[in-house]
Amino acid sequence: MRLFQESFLGILLIIIGSLYLLRYYLHWNISVIRVTVGVMLILAGLSAIFGSFGSEKDIIFDNKIIKPEQPQGEYNIIFSSGIIDLSNLSLEQVPRQVEINTIFGRGELLLSADLPVLIEASSAFGSVQLPNATGVVFGESSFFTPAYQADHPYLLIKVNVVFGNLVVKVQPLP
Repeated sequence: MRLFQESFLGILLIIIGSLYLLRYYLHWNISVIRVTVGVMLILAGLSAIFGSFGSEKDIIFDNKIIKPEQPQGEYNIIFSSGIIDLSNLSLEQVPRQVEINTIFGRGELLLSADLPVLIEASSAFGSVQLPNATGVVFGESSFFTPAYQADHPYLLIKVNVVFGNLVVKVQPLP
């Protein structure tokens, strides 16, 4: 499955190059653009059947849960539905800034109440629902967890939503 994901672009470029060579040297009267679009649709269909696009931190044409042990800088939910669970992390494990992008998708961000987090949410033609019963449809807003203190280290999460929906949930302390 992983091999197919990594070779998608390579296969596509080889086919496009071969079509151009066949058209030029053998004088085939084929529409390279139409064949390329057809091949892209076939490869996208195969990818949907055998595995999704993207990496471990991206959800593209899929529905899954990302629960990183060591979070990285950016997570993307594109044409998908997914959950990004950062609730089991401690401040020592996380970078100082994480960016979460939701484009034409639906997502959930799970956080722990004891992790100091400042969320800067931005939305255009979408919605971000924050735990303090506020939301963003157009524009920007911010939210912080109960453990957040401006003069102490904290995790900054930048949330961007375009034509999608992201719900931020803070799990209560035990």
